[in-house]
Amino acid sequence: NMVLTARNSADSQDFFSYFYEGGDMTYMQWVNALFNSDNKGYAELPVVNNGVQTGKQVAICRQLPIEDRILKEAAVVVLLRQDELLSASMQRPANSDETVFLINEGDSVLAHNGIIDASGLPDYHDLQGESGKINKRVEGKNFVATYEDTGIADWKLVSLVSASVFWNKLTYVRNVTIISIAILILIQMALAYYFVRRSYRPVRELVDTLSHNTDVEYRSGNNEFSYIKSAVKNTVQTKKNVLRKQEKRTRRDLMVRLLKDRRLDMTEAARQLREVDVVFQYNMFVVGIFYNEDVQALYSEEEALSEPEQYRLGQMILENVVTDLANQWCGCYAVAVEDTVVCLFNLSDSQAADWITALRTVAGDVCGAMDKHFGIRTTAAFGSMHHNLEGIGGSYAEALEAFEHKLLVSAEDFSFYDEINETSSGLYRYSLEEQQNLIEAIKDGKYERSMYVLEQIFDKNFHGKRYTTGMVKCFMVDMIATIIRAVNEIFVLDESNEIFDRLDPVRTLMQCSNLREMKESISSVLQTVCAYVQDRSEKNAVSIRDCVEGYIQEHYSDANLSLSYIGDALGFSPSYLSKLFKQE
Repeated sequence: NMVLTARNSADSQDFFSYFYEGGDMTYMQWVNALFNSDNKGYAELPVVNNGVQTGKQVAICRQLPIEDRILKEAAVVVLLRQDELLSASMQRPANSDETVFLINEGDSVLAHNGIIDASGLPDYHDLQGESGKINKRVEGKNFVATYEDTGIADWKLVSLVSASVFWNKLTYVRNVTIISIAILILIQMALAYYFVRRSYRPVRELVDTLSHNTDVEYRSGNNEFSYIKSAVKNTVQTKKNVLRKQEKRTRRDLMVRLLKDRRLDMTEAARQLREVDVVFQYNMFVVGIFYNEDVQALYSEEEALSEPEQYRLGQMILENVVTDLANQWCGCYAVAVEDTVVCLFNLSDSQAADWITALRTVAGDVCGAMDKHFGIRTTAAFGSMHHNLEGIGGSYAEALEAFEHKLLVSAEDFSFYDEINETSSGLYRYSLEEQQNLIEAIKDGKYERSMYVLEQIFDKNFHGKRYTTGMVKCFMVDMIATIIRAVNEIFVLDESNEIFDRLDPVRTLMQCSNLREMKESISSVLQTVCAYVQDRSEKNAVSIRDCVEGYIQEHYSDANLSLSYIGDALGFSPSYLSKLFKQE
């Protein structure tokens, strides 16, 4: 006599009083409905709200224990509202003249939308298949029952309607279908007539359009369809040529992004490259840079081409030569980038075994062909070999460094990043003693002595050795700093600024493109500074010692009297004045 729900438990009589009191069922009828085996597991219960019955609900009942058909100790009950169950099972609302109900395999009516006469219901075993229609005669009247499987357990949804109503509806549908087909046939005939009658007009308009917008000429009396075929073929070929140019431009843009953009999604980049017929067969890559040093030999004085146009033409020639020669050895994709031609080599395992020797041969063939056939001197630089697409950007950066090294140090025609880094530590020696010796030589105005010190520094660090671009740049900065320090120690501030404005050693040295030019520029700056010091010394032939002693005697009572004060007055820096005074 206990009822358990998902939320609480209660005495069965209390539960019935709370939920079913006021309906058309007594307590004992309620209990019997739940435990009556004749119901085949289903019962119809009232829905009561505030003591008033408002509907029906289906109870799915299973007695416990399940194995024992005699002993009934409990029942598991699932409640479903009839109206919601029926609505969920139907795909359309029921008509007023039909009775719709749910029936299970035990011929129990689970839900219905009206009064059900048990004698008029079809048997479940007569409802064969997932759906169908059967005729039934009840009390001398013919009825038609259509049914379909609900997909819920063994339930079927049955619609019962009188035969006359059913056939009236079927006749209506048939008539509507016939009329619709007839109307469609008439419309199709009218459209066919209209288009057949006017079919020549669009052909004529198409011919006129093509004759005005293509290079194919139309002559009166020609076959229009043959002309359209020729004009379309010509247009397609023209568009193909345009697309080919666009594809080449797209390929170039993708290759440049692959070289420069380190954040590029390589999977997406590979997909886009395949769309423009760039397919990498292997996973090893080397980037090479080729550069035309001078293209003047291509042109005569009479040819009116600007310098940028000359370089672009030379670059196009170089790109074609590199592609033709390099593809004889391995997969190669060349693209013009700024003033250079960048070549991406795709190497197999066998080609990667001795790739430096092979690329040196390829570069030699390219440079030889450019010199022999066009009179253009060409140089090349190569990065390291990298695996996978992600390494292409790194190889390009290494090739740029090797190319810059080639231009800066005037090395041989071909420069390899691996060879540069294998033979150079990237360090140079420039001791404080050497720096001080150079400063002293400049302060004394001894050009020969300063050049001797400079030659020693250059020979020690660069003669017969390989060196990196960064090493040369750092050395250049040190040389600029030494010259600036020497000038500042010789002259007072205003005079130093005047010399710097005249010589501008920073800009002069930074404009040097290689080590030889840097050495020549330093020599020129040293010569000018030393000559200025000598000239100044000759003008000041009076003894420095006498000038200093005389100035001290005249300003002895001045509280600001100091070495800096005296140096400013005489036009020397404090340290240089001290040196000259000691020398005398």
